[in-house]
Parts: sequence; C-alpha cells; structure tokens
Amino acid sequence: MASIDGSDWLRIDERLRSHSQWSVNEAQSTAEEAIAFWRSTPDADIALFAVACGFDGYRRQAALRALRDFPSPITWATALIRCDDWVAQVREEATQLAHHLIEVRAPGLHGHLDLIVQLRKRERFTATTMSWLDRALREPRDADVRWNTPSPASPHVRRLAFELIEDSDPQNLEALWLRAARDPNAAIALRAVARATGETRERVLAAAARNPNAAVRAEVLRAKVREGAADARDAVTSALFDRANAPRTTAAWIARNTLHIEPRDLWRAAVDAGAEPAAGVALRALNSQGDAADLPRFVAALRSGDARHRTAGLAGIASVAPEALDDWLPAALMDPASRVARLAVRLARRMGWSPSTELLERLHSEATSEIARTRLLSVAHLPGKWAHLDLLLAWLVDTKPMDRKLIGLHLLDWLRNESRSMLPLDDATRARLLNRMARAQGHAHGGIRHDRMDWDRMRFVLEHA
Repeated sequence: MASIDGSDWLRIDERLRSHSQWSVNEAQSTAEEAIAFWRSTPDADIALFAVACGFDGYRRQAALRALRDFPSPITWATALIRCDDWVAQVREEATQLAHHLIEVRAPGLHGHLDLIVQLRKRERFTATTMSWLDRALREPRDADVRWNTPSPASPHVRRLAFELIEDSDPQNLEALWLRAARDPNAAIALRAVARATGETRERVLAAAARNPNAAVRAEVLRAKVREGAADARDAVTSALFDRANAPRTTAAWIARNTLHIEPRDLWRAAVDAGAEPAAGVALRALNSQGDAADLPRFVAALRSGDARHRTAGLAGIASVAPEALDDWLPAALMDPASRVARLAVRLARRMGWSPSTELLERLHSEATSEIARTRLLSVAHLPGKWAHLDLLLAWLVDTKPMDRKLIGLHLLDWLRNESRSMLPLDDATRARLLNRMARAQGHAHGGIRHDRMDWDRMRFVLEHA
C-alpha cells in the first residue's frame, strides 16, 4: 500500500464504504468489541484502515482510537481521510489521532502530499486541519524528510513540496532552486527563475535554459538580457535556433529591438548552409517572419527529401507569396507525407483555392492510394456547387469499390446542403450531370444504400435548377 497515490486512497475509501455490510445502528459497545478483534490481527493498521472506511460511525471512531497504537504511513492516511468525515465526532477523533502521530513522530506524513492536495479541495478537510496541518508539514526537525521524500509525479504535489522546503529550510534553498529549475512544470521552474538570488542565480539560469518547457527557456532569455548577463548575447543568438516557437520568437524580438541584430539574416544563412538541425529550424522561423525575398528558399524546400522541410516550404509560400500557391498545391495534395498533404488541404480551404475540375480529375486518376483519393474528396467542393456534384458522380463510377462508400457519404452531404442553394445551371452541364447520375445509380450498390440516397430528389434539383 506504500505505492498508493492520493486519488487511489480516496477511491479505496469510497469502495470500502460502498461494500460495507455492517449495521448502521450498531451499538458503540459492540463496535469496541469488533475493533478489539481487528487490532489483534497481523497488519492491524491495514485492517483498522478498512474498518475506518466503513459507514458505521461508531466503528470508524473506534478504529481511529485504536490506530494510536499503530503509528505508520497507513495510519496517517486514515487520519487525513477521516478529517473530511461527515460526522463531527469522527472528525474530532481523526484530529486527535493526527496530533498523537505528530507527537510520537510517526513516519509518513510527507509521503502523503498527493493525498493532502486532493483533500484540500474539500471544505470540511480544510476547516478541520487548518490549525495544525501546515505547521506539522513545516516542522524544523523534518528538514531531511522533506528533502529526501521522492519527487511526486503530479506537478501540483511537487509544487507543494517545493513550497514547504522554501518556507521551512533556508539551508536547502540553493539546491532547491537548482532542482526546481530543471522541473518540467513551467510554474515550478519559473518560480525558481524568479526567486533565485546571489551566486546561485547564474547556475539556476543555466539549468533553466535547458528546461524542456519552452516558456521557461524564453523567460531565461528575458532575465539574462534584463540583468545584463555576460552571456546574454550568445544565449539570444543560440535561442534563435531553438526547436520551440516561444524562445525563438522571444530571441528574435530581443535581437531586433535590444541587440540590433537582424534575426532573418542568421536564419537565411543557416538555410543556405543546409546544416541540420539549424536549417530546418531557420526555415520554420522564416515561415512567420520572412518576406518575399525568401520565396526561392521555400520553393527549394518543397523539393527536399525531408517532409518537415516540405511542410515548412509550403507554409512559407502561403505566408510570403499566397498568390503562388496555385502552382504548388496540386503536388502537395498528392505528397506521400501526411503532414504535407494535411497542410495543403488546410491551405486550399483557407486561401480560397479554386482548382478546375479537369485538374482534380487528373489528380484523382493519378492517385495511387485510398488516402490520396480521400484528400481530393475534401477539396472537391472548391470549384463550386455543380462542379462538386460533377466530380462526385464521375468518381463514383470510375473509382474502386473500396472508395465508393466514402464518395456516397459526400453525395449525401451534397444533397442535404448544396441542393438548397439557388445557383443557375446551363443546359449542357445539366445534361452531363443527368447522364452521370444515371450511370452512378448503376454503381450505387457498391457504396450507397438505396434507402439513404434520394436519386429522385437529385433529379428534381437538376431538372429545375
């Protein structure tokens, strides 16, 4: 039971109570007799914990009283949980048990920080423990216990553990700040960056500069520049090639406005040099901060064998020269890398791309996979209402059986939505669509159930448009 965390303790409490078979109206004397039996068993603290989780108030109170003879981490968990009990007498007994455990220096309180964090969300627990729990957690004699308690998995619990050491153990502050600066939780690491002072501050900033959280690395840059650190300039130029956006954009702003360095010059040089990973990072940075002069670099990236570079190149073209997208979207839609194709679909929709039906038909005929054909379905509406229907009917006839079900769903969507818009239809297009609809009906069994597709309604729409 030593490995149980706070949430599990509370779930066990609820489950034991829901499965309890004891009588609610059992007399207090009978409860004491039952407790006398349980306290004589091996692992009495575990047995009494189970009794203290039952719904009989007399037994819960008696179990808490008996647990005074068994100081242990499990006894601490029992006392903490019952400090949230709905019966005032049981809460009072739990409080007295907690005071006794503090007096005899029972081990385990600091091992239940996760349970305390969970219980502090409850009003009864907070009201019951506010007069003694914080003081017990900050006992000067427990400094070694606080420092050597294993680091909890939950960031909320780690934050409480750091606060306890920070408030109670000044002799451990420097080591605490260094440990906190490396914590993956941004709130904990930023607290160390904000509070570290003296000779330790430089080491704390160095540790935080390697933190996995991008927000922490960005704050380190601001702190170094603000404080005039000797390595501030080198830190900023290095952060221009950070893999994350936050420190990179922070470094770009500082470089441009404080250090009078143009970050785009460094990024362009890195792209032209082609050395990885700097070239890839620089290409992504130029996506948002580049200009028309970077268009050749983005076009060159589209020919790269690295899908990340092709994605960055396509995004860069959309950013600096959106009018040039028409030349590159068709190939991007058919890119074998999903990340490139997904970006192409998003850009096609967002930028209002208007491909011709001939282009989409050609791409569909050249597609070698179901995934590629599915991508084309997601942009088939862009040429317009009637062209959309034209493509769907043509693909339903010409495509493989495995694709027909999905095309059928798109046809149903068209019938529900597009058929309501009043867009004129010329006679030549009407005749072609009616002919294709007749052919499509012959293939409907491969993908569209007849009871779902209203072909008569489609014919009516076409004849009266």
